[in-house]
Amino acid sequence: GEKIHAFVKAVPMATMIQKSSDCLVYDQGQWWARSMLAEGLIREMAMLKNLDISDSALIVGAGASCRAVIAALLKIGFKKFNITEKFEERGRLLIKELKETYFGVDFRFTPQSSITQLPGIHSVVVNTTPLTASNDLLNELYYCNFLRPEAAVIDLTLVPLETPLLKAAKQVGARIVHGCQVATLVDTYWIKSSMKIDVNAEEYQV
Repeated sequence: GEKIHAFVKAVPMATMIQKSSDCLVYDQGQWWARSMLAEGLIREMAMLKNLDISDSALIVGAGASCRAVIAALLKIGFKKFNITEKFEERGRLLIKELKETYFGVDFRFTPQSSITQLPGIHSVVVNTTPLTASNDLLNELYYCNFLRPEAAVIDLTLVPLETPLLKAAKQVGARIVHGCQVATLVDTYWIKSSMKIDVNAEEYQV
């Protein structure tokens, strides 16, 4: 998250704007706060062919991972974002902050009760929330009504490999990306950045 920035002097401008870090990288004689999740997602997205960046992206959750996901998708070229969050006040506060940070980008909030009413205009969906019994927000996603044809659905959950959301998306013909795929890219990029060792992520994919 952002709290680490108070203890680290070296924070790249992009990471500072993003307000989300997940690791430290030693470079040029000092420790830098970095977001490897954003970097990993950029690399994962590069492998998804025919992804229409003119469509909307749906992000599930409004925490630190959501910020990293938005940073990655912005870098790819997405300009329209729909964010849903179980706690509405938290979600709307994030939308307000994002609008003040990124100009020329369309940010919208969808409450949990309205997810099943969303139109099928989203070419990418990323879930950043945990798969737990108390997280009933996920139940509203299993209808997949919000997906456009050939959409990509990414679930950052690591266990199980194929989550209920990914299974539902697969059944309607969407492309799916497991959380372990993203985690592998995140870890191998961190190794390259911090240790200067090239690691082939494909050799470690599940």
